[in-house]
Amino acid sequence: MKAQALLSKDVEVRALRLLQTKEGPSKGFLEIWTKVRSQTIEFVLNQPATKLRLQDVRYAVVGADLRIDRVALRGKLPPRIGEVGIYDYDQNVLLVFAVDLRKGTLLKVEERKGLQPPITDAELQEAKSLALADKAYRKLRKERSLGVNAFIARVSFLHDHPAFTHRVFTLTFWSGGKNAKRVGTAVVDLSDRKVLANADDDVVLAATQHNVNEDQ
Repeated sequence: MKAQALLSKDVEVRALRLLQTKEGPSKGFLEIWTKVRSQTIEFVLNQPATKLRLQDVRYAVVGADLRIDRVALRGKLPPRIGEVGIYDYDQNVLLVFAVDLRKGTLLKVEERKGLQPPITDAELQEAKSLALADKAYRKLRKERSLGVNAFIARVSFLHDHPAFTHRVFTLTFWSGGKNAKRVGTAVVDLSDRKVLANADDDVVLAATQHNVNEDQ
């Protein structure tokens, strides 16, 4: 079967024009990129090589972006390479799938041990549920509104810690309202799906904050 482009010439030209008309990405550009991003993720997940690698593995798509490549030759467009990140929780490794968007082909797959992308919406909800199910944090269920901050946890980078290389996040819970106050902190290991010993002094090693505020 002939490969189909994930990014056609017409769509690419339209996206570039949208970038030139305003400062920063416009709504129209973001709509195009969101569609291309979604199609690229679906393409990667449907590849035989991907299915073989992820067979019987607990995994999650943790990101997708456009890789910026510079071309020295004047007058030539740079390649449009999309990268999809899939985290393997069983082996605790980030899989990065590189895709040629113009040709609609999978170029290569890299394993990047020790690299932790920002937490996703789905991961945040799972981490929050794990924390609130723990007896040490059940009192937080009584909060009418609960805000959550999530940062990559320090223990994920400590060689002598059992959670080294795991997908671990420090969650900070805040009360709702205008005068929000911190009401709890939890360290959640998504690889092992459990809450670790609390660590209020946990060092933030990456500026990867994700906020949600929702009613309980």
